[in-house]
Amino acid sequence: MLAGPARERDIAPESAEAAQLLDELLGTGVDAPRRAEVLERIEAGVDALAERYRNLPALIRSEQPLLTTAPDYQWLAQALRTHS
Repeated sequence: MLAGPARERDIAPESAEAAQLLDELLGTGVDAPRRAEVLERIEAGVDALAERYRNLPALIRSEQPLLTTAPDYQWLAQALRTHS
């Protein structure tokens, strides 16, 4: 996913670079998905609390928790809100 590396490089979701990333990720042509629909699906599926709950068994067993993707999707959602 391109959003993770962009977030890790401290690229602001409001920046022009984030807009370019969205164009690369989603396209800009007639066949490109509507950004509002993509945003709606991301917002419906991202739940940081649920993700923490899924990692709870690993923490209880002193195992490495799964990598979290919620911050990446939250960054992507903010970029979509800004550049849609």
